[in-house]
Amino acid sequence: MIASLPHAILLRGNHDDLVGSGEIDPSVNRFAREAIAWTIEQLNAEERAWLRQLVVDARGESWVAVHGSPCCPDRFSGYVYELTYESNLDTLAAARDAVCFHGHSHIQFVYLRTADGTVRKSAPASLKLFVPDEIALVNPGSVGQPRDGDPRTAFAVWDRKANTVTFHREEYALEETLQAIRAAGLAEDLALRLEIGR
Repeated sequence: MIASLPHAILLRGNHDDLVGSGEIDPSVNRFAREAIAWTIEQLNAEERAWLRQLVVDARGESWVAVHGSPCCPDRFSGYVYELTYESNLDTLAAARDAVCFHGHSHIQFVYLRTADGTVRKSAPASLKLFVPDEIALVNPGSVGQPRDGDPRTAFAVWDRKANTVTFHREEYALEETLQAIRAAGLAEDLALRLEIGR
């Protein structure tokens, strides 16, 4: 269904890359290895090749979108967090990008460097983007596996005309999803972490 969307910008993430390769990286945690192995079994070679050909970044006039981190060479395995946000903001400034949309941590937040160099981290309901001399790292959260203690799906909508991004949380069929995980024979911990949003 996603592959058929005509105007979607689809980015390759770390799990997409591993599933696409058909290989299980022994360095990932055991739950990720189990989920990756299960997913590889569900997809055929053509579907895995489609995942592997997804781009690792998308770029506009003054924005970039990556799965992981704009300063990470592969764009999908690095994190934006307390120890790396400064270098990621510096990478954006050097590229003259005002905004980077990223994920990987599964948590909604924004790191914003203002014109005076101050950086603040917040999880606003909405944010004005492309303010002169401001740089923003925007994480919309995770539709499939929020990790901030709130099991509701998390996402953001970028209004390109108004230059705003609005963050959302929505209920979904959590019980059905938990039942499907258990019916597939996957580890109980994969269901539990979804249930508690961790």
